[in-house]
Amino acid sequence: MRHGDALKRVSTIEKVSGDSPAQSGTVGTRLPEPFVVVVKDATGNPRSGVGVVFRVDAGGGTLTTVNGVTDAQGQAQTTLTLGAASGVNTVSAASPGLVGSPIVFNAVGVT
Repeated sequence: MRHGDALKRVSTIEKVSGDSPAQSGTVGTRLPEPFVVVVKDATGNPRSGVGVVFRVDAGGGTLTTVNGVTDAQGQAQTTLTLGAASGVNTVSAASPGLVGSPIVFNAVGVT
């Protein structure tokens, strides 16, 4: 492998937007903002075509996307419909082998 090829390899996943405390909504409804991550290579450039798995870890609810793929800006996203109970809902975004994986997002469901 050439040195330049190694630098283009995917290396990090980072949170872009969508996390609490800004995110809250009525239980059972879709949040207004998606949870967004970005995948970057070793030189900080966004990487497209990288798989990201989103999962509801706490609070129930459903996601618009479970198996995402990064776009031309290196971003993947999903939107949560909150679970039926009030309190914290947690969603993770993971891509094996990336520094920073998994990313954890929190949102609050209110009655």
